[in-house]
Amino acid sequence: MDELTKAETEFIERTLASEKYHVIDYIPFHPEDQEFLKLEAFWEKNERATFSKGVAFVLLNFMYQHYRCFGMRQISDYQWVISANATTEVELAKLYDTLLDTAMSTGHYQVVYFICEEDGVLVEVQPDFSVTLFGFSKQKLEFLLPLVRSRGLFLKSYDGGFRSAL
Repeated sequence: MDELTKAETEFIERTLASEKYHVIDYIPFHPEDQEFLKLEAFWEKNERATFSKGVAFVLLNFMYQHYRCFGMRQISDYQWVISANATTEVELAKLYDTLLDTAMSTGHYQVVYFICEEDGVLVEVQPDFSVTLFGFSKQKLEFLLPLVRSRGLFLKSYDGGFRSAL
């Protein structure tokens, strides 16, 4: 297994501290009612595979459209890093099967990062259905939005507080 480089670690920490980001979600708004959490728990229990496949579709399309070549490294038993513009190329099927589909639908990982330091882009995928996008330009969001909607998902903005879905 590999380790994160110092530059990768610093980039991830600095980027995660940002208060401006986007979230891919299966709910079109940020619920205030605590009773809604029961429905959310139902979705997480019963629709994990559907959500996982939708997220995998969106992220893989985005990665292949904007970054033709990238590498995937396992950092620990439960941590993966996908680096854009790496010197090695990962096959689409391998990335989908071993990482996004299997790992996300079973919840057997802690966190997956897709990083491109050159663009300032970071995608953080966590097993609690949390998919957070940092550093996405207007152009990248415009590309992403139809993909997200085609899978019945929502793209929400956060800038000090959640706004409704885009």
